[in-house]
Amino acid sequence: MTDTPFEVPGLDGLLGFMVHAELAELASRAGSLVSALPASEAPDARRVLALVGELVVHGDSFGPPDADTNIAARVELRGLAERLGRRSAEGIPFASLARAVSASLHESIADARQIRAECDGQLATFGL
Repeated sequence: MTDTPFEVPGLDGLLGFMVHAELAELASRAGSLVSALPASEAPDARRVLALVGELVVHGDSFGPPDADTNIAARVELRGLAERLGRRSAEGIPFASLARAVSASLHESIADARQIRAECDGQLATFGL
């Protein structure tokens, strides 16, 4: 993706498609890492993957912008990122994926792009 010199209202159109495609690709790669996680982390990692899937299917939110489901998803993503980021090394890409989804939901385009790149590098260290 290239940087845009203007504000993008929401993640719609081509930008939204590209973001969702990147998230789906990262989630697909991360999915093969779930089996390497300790049993205590696997449910959180699977939940991150499920949230990515929901976001890709439903667009740039989990419901209307002010919907309780969107707010609950943001809170859940923060918790997942926190837990997965401080346990095993294999959980770190899932924490980054959760942070990338959260940044996308907050329309923080530059942060989301950077976090997706970090996640890509983390997955590459595992050969994915």
